[in-house]
Amino acid sequence: MNRIFVGCIAAIVFLIVAMPATAKSTRADKFNGELTIKIANQVAENILSIPVEAKYPTVCSYYGVLKFAETVNDQKLIDSVKANYVAYPATTEEIVKSVHKSTGADKHKSPMTDKIRSGHVDWNVFGILPFELYLQTEDRQYLKVATKLAEDEWAQPREDGLTAYTRFWTDDMFMVGALAIQAYKATGKEIFLERGLTQLLAYAEALQQQNGLFQHTANVPVFWGRANGWAAAAMAMTLENMPKEHPKRQELMAVYKKMMIALQKYQDASGLWHQVLIDPASYEETSCTAMFTYAIATGVKNSWLDESFRTTALKSFNSLLQKTHNGQLSDICVGTGEGKSYDYYLNRPTKTGDLHGQAPLLWAAAAMLQLYQ
Repeated sequence: MNRIFVGCIAAIVFLIVAMPATAKSTRADKFNGELTIKIANQVAENILSIPVEAKYPTVCSYYGVLKFAETVNDQKLIDSVKANYVAYPATTEEIVKSVHKSTGADKHKSPMTDKIRSGHVDWNVFGILPFELYLQTEDRQYLKVATKLAEDEWAQPREDGLTAYTRFWTDDMFMVGALAIQAYKATGKEIFLERGLTQLLAYAEALQQQNGLFQHTANVPVFWGRANGWAAAAMAMTLENMPKEHPKRQELMAVYKKMMIALQKYQDASGLWHQVLIDPASYEETSCTAMFTYAIATGVKNSWLDESFRTTALKSFNSLLQKTHNGQLSDICVGTGEGKSYDYYLNRPTKTGDLHGQAPLLWAAAAMLQLYQ
């Protein structure tokens, strides 16, 4: 009997020692920088195999490659982004302007084109990529397209100061906010910062609910995960890059912190968040989890959030690493518009390697590496 018992113990010890490094290194309370860099490099290489194009998932993914490359000082990755950007012929052509009513272009009625276009928040956000290339290379050739897109957003503002492309979808907090803060960083012109803050605060007033979360659109009271992820990322990005003495900073910080507290409450025991944040019966979704990880890690790094949020970020990030194989993140909700029913959100399919998730996974990796530098 004792021999059997001792033999069992020895077998268990052997199994623990022999566990793969990835399994041991993704504990919720440990951060593995080596593994993070390895996986993020694989994700970046997958993204770089896709040509640059004027579609927001691709743009956000290439932006993610640049932020990761900057964090780990990988000039090879930066050069690859530059080469792919130059290979996209539309960057040297005129921007196509297409406007439909007061909310911008109707993407479904507009003719297909491979060119860079303006007239819709999902199109204008292309500017974040050339702005980031300029910020990292100081090559002014990247400013022409980016600045045109940023200026176009407010060429004919509404009476309340919001962009004419306003439609009150929470997603747009990133599409508009990220472009505005990138324009401010690259040009130093405060008008871009003021425009972005006006947009973010107006959206928060209209869409953030008492529980701290954002409903998807003004017409749809569903707490869709990725929409909230866009909002969280936009606020973190703006707060990190705006002057600390700015008079509107505390107002935006209050919105951000209210959301972060809510996210901590609704995080699943697995470390992930759900497709519909308040519905544990909805599937666990990784693109929103990556965006929240980025926003939370940025908050902890800058001491906006207390140390309990470090555990929140570690748990979510390590869960994301476990969901990533061969540089492909799994369980990503596909592109999603304004749903007409609750079931629409519950039944959205998932995809492995979809750029809606690949992009924020790199944002999260960069933020976590910075947090643990």
